[in-house]
Amino acid sequence: MNILLVDDDIPTMDLILSSIDWPALGIEKVHTAYSVQPAKAILRDESIDLVISDIEMPKGSGLELLQWIREQGIPTEFVLLTCHEKFEYAATAIKMEVMEYIIKPFDPEIMKLTIRRCAEKIARKKEEQARLEIGDWHVRNHARDENAFWLSLLNLPVSDPQTLRADLAARGLPISPDAAYCLIVTRITDYATKMEEMGNKLFVFFLKSLYAEEIFHQADSARTVIRFEDTDV
Repeated sequence: MNILLVDDDIPTMDLILSSIDWPALGIEKVHTAYSVQPAKAILRDESIDLVISDIEMPKGSGLELLQWIREQGIPTEFVLLTCHEKFEYAATAIKMEVMEYIIKPFDPEIMKLTIRRCAEKIARKKEEQARLEIGDWHVRNHARDENAFWLSLLNLPVSDPQTLRADLAARGLPISPDAAYCLIVTRITDYATKMEEMGNKLFVFFLKSLYAEEIFHQADSARTVIRFEDTDV
């Protein structure tokens, strides 16, 4: 995990750097910037998981930096440092999804606990994102495998249940060779002009989505097979 510290006050920055056992918190690298513009440059060039920034600085505020981060879509969490115990920027901070804020002058123990808490939240978010990506990958590959199965069956019909079972098992598809299916065949003629206008990929996507929604009443188009034959689809 990488952190960016942003504060125009050098003593505060030195205290943060020296009072925290960064490796113990799982922090691999700590970047520093003393104003907003250098902070933006670091955020453009480096992968930063957490920004800890002073809110009031002469060359741009922490909230301005936070707003820029959100506008750029940079996936980083944010902690604000403020001198005011009555945090007047709370509504804006909440709206822009600030993870924590710390009152200055800060207690090193509170800073350490805050960073640990943020690191744990970030780790959980990353784990959840990884699970979602793996799930999406499985869904996409499952749909692709099922579509390939139906296309192969259409191109080369197989009547032997054992052969079908072996093929389905190899593809990992939960389809029973004993189940009854209704084959619906449609034909589209003179499609070349429309496909040229839309492009091959978009045209095929449009057809699959249309059939999936109109015939199967679902978004999944795994069982919609498109086959081109001369001038027909």
